[in-house]
Amino acid sequence: MPIKNLVEEMNEVPDDIMDVAAGLPYRDFVTVGLLVKKLELVNKTDKKTLSDIVPDCWIYVQDKGYKLGRIQIFNNWSPYMVEKPEDTVWIGLEYFCAEGDEFWNMTDEECIAFAKDELVRMEVIKSDAVLDAHRERVKKAYLSMFLVCLMANLLCFGSEGNIPQNTLGIKDIVRKILFAMVVLYAVMGTYIWMVVCYNTRG
Repeated sequence: MPIKNLVEEMNEVPDDIMDVAAGLPYRDFVTVGLLVKKLELVNKTDKKTLSDIVPDCWIYVQDKGYKLGRIQIFNNWSPYMVEKPEDTVWIGLEYFCAEGDEFWNMTDEECIAFAKDELVRMEVIKSDAVLDAHRERVKKAYLSMFLVCLMANLLCFGSEGNIPQNTLGIKDIVRKILFAMVVLYAVMGTYIWMVVCYNTRG
């Protein structure tokens, strides 16, 4: 459940907190899973990995020439996530977008082709490396952490910066919200893993 909806369901939430929660911005998320023969990236470290692939779990993409935000290498999370980890590499490509925008509205085929083309241009894979693929959309995947901190500050200290008179239940609300965020992100990550792995492995 998104935090803004969680707060809406709580009882006796101060109006200023309700306003902050209602205005929380979210970033939506598209992940493309690719099962590939091999990566063209070379392991230049002294860390030993299965099939000597690069040891990274995540690789962040900082080049503005690409829409891709992050590459996940699931073989390095656990070889049990891949059916044949000695012969193939299972990667997840993370794209940050907004629900309803051009990227979000791509068909599965268009999105997978787009992701594959980016990896080929980045020389991460060759054009014939992809064995299987799957795309998954995730609404409200990332919440603005700045506004979460602001909301927590309001809950603890009020809009005037002073501790409210009735603080007994308010700190509990803060704990519930922050705990819910941690659980939400953990569950969401596990869900993406399972869905994409299941669909790619058939």
